[in-house]
Amino acid sequence: MKGKITRTTSRARIKGETDLKRLRQMRDAAIDDSDIPRLGKSFWKTAKLRMPEPKDRLTIRVDHDVVQWLKKAGSGYQTRINAILRSYMKAQSDEKAMRRALGRKPFLDSDGRYLTREEAHDRARLR
Repeated sequence: MKGKITRTTSRARIKGETDLKRLRQMRDAAIDDSDIPRLGKSFWKTAKLRMPEPKDRLTIRVDHDVVQWLKKAGSGYQTRINAILRSYMKAQSDEKAMRRALGRKPFLDSDGRYLTREEAHDRARLR
């Protein structure tokens, strides 16, 4: 394909630098889709439509500085709130499952990675 490349970096997308006007004016034949695999009949035989879970509407009070921090990254701050809460919920669920499996509270490193009892004791000795 000659001319400008339509691919952008994630940083450019965040800043909104994609040339959408030029992209919309391109003919389908001019768009390189060779890196996208074709889906055969076997895919469509087993494909299932999965609709997203409906979201609940709620009103919460959040500290002003937290809202400003979330909005600073641009539009979609409510989606970010949901992602943060989901990540926390998953971490809590994982810890509960690990507690049940181990019969005790799991040892975590500073990155939230689970440690074996030996790793935790070794790190405690080094402190």
